[in-house]
Amino acid sequence: MSIPAERQITDLVAALATARTAMEQGVFVDLADLEAPVIAAMEAAKAAPTSDRPALLAALGSLMAELEKLSNELVRQQRSAAQARAAAAYGAEK
Repeated sequence: MSIPAERQITDLVAALATARTAMEQGVFVDLADLEAPVIAAMEAAKAAPTSDRPALLAALGSLMAELEKLSNELVRQQRSAAQARAAAAYGAEK
């Protein structure tokens, strides 16, 4: 028996939150490791019975919120890295 789609999505939200927290602490996180669980959760959601739609909608809302937080962290890190490169380049010219 396969894991219900709602559970897969909830597990995925938890994995993304863990990855984001690690990133915030400066730990390198390979987001490619999350590709297979994302695909599995989306396939399960597509195959879920219509009666599961309300729960899936709520779980997908949580997933979207966590993806937004992860995106914001990635942008913050990119900006920080760009600022560090600019500071290093400026400092090197002195």
